[in-house]
Amino acid sequence: DDEGDLDYVKITQGNKEKLVYINLPDTAAAKNKILNFSKHNADLISEKILNRREKIARIFIERYYDGDTVDIAAKIGTANDMKNILEEYGDMSAANNSGDYPLANRIECDSDTLGIILSCSPSENRYELLDLAVNTIADCIKERVLKSIEKTDDFKFITEDYD
Repeated sequence: DDEGDLDYVKITQGNKEKLVYINLPDTAAAKNKILNFSKHNADLISEKILNRREKIARIFIERYYDGDTVDIAAKIGTANDMKNILEEYGDMSAANNSGDYPLANRIECDSDTLGIILSCSPSENRYELLDLAVNTIADCIKERVLKSIEKTDDFKFITEDYD
């Protein structure tokens, strides 16, 4: 920046760039970066969901964070997937568990960049910032997608932690 401080550091390999550091001097800067990041990723995920042509029974927002590793993704459960789960397990609790749906239905968020943003944020606010990211992604997807997809009568949108 103008004062000689690093704003960010990226590694470039071919046509891919990877963020390795970003200067987030306070919580306000971190929240701003998280909001921009989350809205952008929600748009990318929403586009992939909207391109699906099957009737959708579940949309999951999966999250994991252990203080070092972060992972956020959406997972789609089609009506056919749910039918198969109910035939195999026989109860609705399995239909509400994202882990029982095919891994191929998972739509990744850019968790590497989010991890860097969180690790460069003030440490006392990291879990709050993760919640902001997850809630922003979920809200943006709901707003953009739910009116436009074909859903089952018992459709659910579920946000859950996994371990």
